[in-house]
Amino acid sequence: MRLAKRLVILTAIATFFAALGSASSSESGSERSEDELTLHQIWQARYWAAGAVDLTEAGDAGAAIAVAMAAMPQANPDGWPDTADIPEVPRALYGALLARREIAVLRGHEGPVWSATYSPDGTQIVTASADGTARVWDATSGAETATLQGHEGSLRSAVFSPDGRLVVTASVDGTARIWDAASGNEIATLSGHEGMVHSAAFSPDGSRIVTASVDETARIWDVRSGRELLALRVEDEDPLEGGELLSAVYSPDGARIVTTSTTNGDVRVWDAATGAVIADLARHGLFLTPAVFSPDGTRIAAGSPVDHHGDRSESRIWDVETGEEIAAYRTMGDGSVVRSIAFSADGARVVMALSDRTARILNAESGALVAMFGGHEDSVLSAAFSQDGRRVISASTDHTARLWDAATGTEIAVLRGHDDAVFSAMFSPNGRHVVTTSGDGTARVWNARRGAAITVIDASFSLRLEEVAVSPDGWRIVTAGPDVTRVWNTADGTEVVALVGHDEPALFVAFSPDGARIVTGADDATARIWEASSGAEIAVLRGHQPLERRRSAPYATYAPDGMRIVTTGVDRTARVWDANTGAEIAVLSGHEDLVLAARFSPDGTRIATISRDQTVRLWHAADGAMIAVLDGTDAAFSPDGLVILTGSRHAGVSRLWDAVTAAAIAELPGQRFGQNAFSPDGSQFVTASDDNAARIWDAVDGTQIAVLRGPDARTMGASFSPDGSRLATRYEDGTVWLWEVATGAEIAVLGTPGDGLGSPRFSPAREHVLTTGNDGRALLWDASNGAQLAVLRSHSSGSFHLAEFSPDGNWILTRGGFSPVTVWPHYRTLDELYEHAREIVEHLQPLSDAEACAYHLQIQACGL
Repeated sequence: MRLAKRLVILTAIATFFAALGSASSSESGSERSEDELTLHQIWQARYWAAGAVDLTEAGDAGAAIAVAMAAMPQANPDGWPDTADIPEVPRALYGALLARREIAVLRGHEGPVWSATYSPDGTQIVTASADGTARVWDATSGAETATLQGHEGSLRSAVFSPDGRLVVTASVDGTARIWDAASGNEIATLSGHEGMVHSAAFSPDGSRIVTASVDETARIWDVRSGRELLALRVEDEDPLEGGELLSAVYSPDGARIVTTSTTNGDVRVWDAATGAVIADLARHGLFLTPAVFSPDGTRIAAGSPVDHHGDRSESRIWDVETGEEIAAYRTMGDGSVVRSIAFSADGARVVMALSDRTARILNAESGALVAMFGGHEDSVLSAAFSQDGRRVISASTDHTARLWDAATGTEIAVLRGHDDAVFSAMFSPNGRHVVTTSGDGTARVWNARRGAAITVIDASFSLRLEEVAVSPDGWRIVTAGPDVTRVWNTADGTEVVALVGHDEPALFVAFSPDGARIVTGADDATARIWEASSGAEIAVLRGHQPLERRRSAPYATYAPDGMRIVTTGVDRTARVWDANTGAEIAVLSGHEDLVLAARFSPDGTRIATISRDQTVRLWHAADGAMIAVLDGTDAAFSPDGLVILTGSRHAGVSRLWDAVTAAAIAELPGQRFGQNAFSPDGSQFVTASDDNAARIWDAVDGTQIAVLRGPDARTMGASFSPDGSRLATRYEDGTVWLWEVATGAEIAVLGTPGDGLGSPRFSPAREHVLTTGNDGRALLWDASNGAQLAVLRSHSSGSFHLAEFSPDGNWILTRGGFSPVTVWPHYRTLDELYEHAREIVEHLQPLSDAEACAYHLQIQACGL
């Protein structure tokens, strides 16, 4: 079934390839020309690449990686064509890696894994198996850290204590056991039940454990001593009916316990201190799902396969205090069975898993159906909300788990990889990961966000790029949000520290050159300096005056040596500050309108301020003395700081000035430029011309070196690669063109007219180019030939507002509209791409022989 579901490959290519394969079996290599062999290999590689794309789109990224790898030259060292001839291959492999959600496979159990639970802090996972053991795993690496061995029968469950230090297991051997989670040592055996123990759970304070058994009792135990404190006995009026207990759990406040019986249908609430029955919620309802408390402890929900009429399944919600039924939901005679039920974190909804292949969300007050998730191909065994309530994860006997949007019912992703029924699936406490258990003997950890991407923040914030900054070493990100400014770890998306102190939202953030500090600007008209590691406030820069009904956040820029900061405000001034003490050094006043930006010269001795009054003013950074007033609406220093380029979008004129004396060097009518207009060595600069061309100029005297003519469309901007050897130009028709600077020769055209590609960014080593689009995608290109390597699909339809490489080149950061900042891995070379894929495949289940044959990966063994 697994093969039939996912092997839908391009028939025409398969037929053509099979013909080539047949020919190869009847002809010796010496009888075939080199051109024929190369053609055969190219079609073979394209076939594999097409299959990998199909598998990726079907949600089986693991198999896609294995198939795409077969087409890489690294896997075929003997005369295999270069990927320059088959750009589909690295694109297929990169796409499969980006789509991969499986993070780790927890292997070691020798039987089905019934349950997996995260520790409260999300750093560990404990699994319970039919092999009689529980195992503790590192939630990040998937490494096994402890084996809990001692039971004489299959385990039914294993859960952590509230502090994460202990684990309690329940077994068919009639005992529950307490273990040290770190060492795996057994602390106590809870003996007393006369039949298998279905479940064991800690009290909220961790001092007690309640167990539920087939012997018709729930028992309360002291954790420290392992001594039985109380037995809750189910007594039924009909002596022929037993009271086998499926589950027993504490209320959030620890005052009550709810038990569920699988044989007589009872759902009962007990006083946890005395063992007295407080409420009998259901009688003879044949409830098969454990009853659960709402997060606030005021309600209880449970589900059953049939109602009292016997022809419909139902779920019911009760008020804990009164025992009255609040809501009920009944299916309409379709024979479906409720397999699990769970509340959302806010208690407003419940989600059910049903045997009719659906999961459903109900309103917890009315029982009304809110959303239905249909997509599984067999019974759904469990369903649960993420902590924020935005997503649902479901597990099914169809061997998959599925992620859903809780509001719309839209399927987000299919988690494929298990080879047997998936019994359970749950989110990690932070919602970034999911752990699943299966009859195949494994538990698996998955990325619950966007494939290989790491979502940094889900908060909605406004659209300006100034609200996101990356540290110089690439390992920290700072974001300014509507509530508080936060620093994040790039590698795993965890929050490092929050910067708290502004009275209004911060709208600007920037790192110091060494990454040790952060400067923020907020609508309270102050800028603040923070220690990046601890979030400690170092200084408050006060002086700019706010304007009524206008955003008043100062923008700030560090000097190259990090010793000074210049801020610009809505009060038409720029101000220079000591970056260590926050003392004001100088006020740069004289502009007649808003100061839009300020830039230090490379040596930090001068400052250029750009204003809406269409002038650029040059200042001494030491004392704030003005050097000159220059025409223009933008400005850029050359890398050596000897010249300054100004431009005016309105007049279409760029001017070159001596940055020391302010003497005019050259005037270039009809030329516009961007901020990164100079080549890295400062010898050249590029402008966008009004005649739809780009021009390269000598930075010493302003003489023209080359004219680059692309499409018949306006040139929107141009930028040099980090080494100055290449140039990227962007056009109004939505394309980007790459050029060789030394010769002016065209390298490649990225995209087609209408693609709406945004400002191109070269990677630090200039091997790749990153562009944005107006369709919610970021695209990665090979800068040497223009081949498209990857599509980063992380945002809703609409233009991007951020797509850039981290300074170290290890990451790609994207953000569109109000969507999160998303961090992606950046594979800088094909060898790096291949090696990373190889490491992943080593930990994934290999393709079956039938699958390998379907992709012609075993030519001889498959008789091809």
